[in-house]
Amino acid sequence: GVYLLWVALALAESAAVLPARRAESRRLIATCVIVVMTALAAGPVWSNGIILAGAEPWRRWTAGVVAGVNPVLAMSRCLSQRPGFVWTERPMLYEATVLGRDVPSPDVGWYCTAGGYAGAGALLVVAEALRPRRRRTVPTEA
Repeated sequence: GVYLLWVALALAESAAVLPARRAESRRLIATCVIVVMTALAAGPVWSNGIILAGAEPWRRWTAGVVAGVNPVLAMSRCLSQRPGFVWTERPMLYEATVLGRDVPSPDVGWYCTAGGYAGAGALLVVAEALRPRRRRTVPTEA
């Protein structure tokens, strides 16, 4: 499961730079992807206020989205040896998030996270393949 998750993440992150035509644009997009992925991985910590601000069923739905897009939680679900064990809910990390403490920890399968990232990457690849190509003009001598 971990390898499939990594492949899906790599596909989505690599495909994000496809629309860029210049090296500078690719670097800028790659930097933005790094920032977004870091924010998604830290989602259970920074999203506490957002999760608690909503009433049911929105609170549970928001918690599911935060857990569903988080690659770290998905990887921990792949690696758990016994049911109910999640290393991200150990004492120090467990106190930093409301997931599992104030709001029931959503049970989002790792394959949903992997499928979401693989689907996003595939859509970006298809969109780039269907994008019309610019004709390259060759300068003529005057």
